[in-house]
Amino acid sequence: MQLFFVGWADPDELSAAATYDYVGTDRFMWTSDYPHPDHTGTWVHDLVRLVEPLDDDARARVLGRNVAEIYRLN
Repeated sequence: MQLFFVGWADPDELSAAATYDYVGTDRFMWTSDYPHPDHTGTWVHDLVRLVEPLDDDARARVLGRNVAEIYRLN
C-alpha cells in the first residue's frame, strides 16, 4: 500500500517546499480552497516560482500526478 501525505500552504509560503523536502514529492498532494477572497491574482505566479527548483518528475508529482495516481485518474 502506498501512503500519501497531504500538505497545505499558500503558494507564497515556504512551508510547502519544506514539507515536500521532508516527506518527498511522491507523497505530497497540493490542495486548494479556491475561491479564496483574500488572495490576489498572483498566486499562480507564486506557485510556478515555488516548484521551479524541482526536476520535471517532482514538479509533475507536486502539481497533480500524485493526485491522478491516488484517484486512479490516469
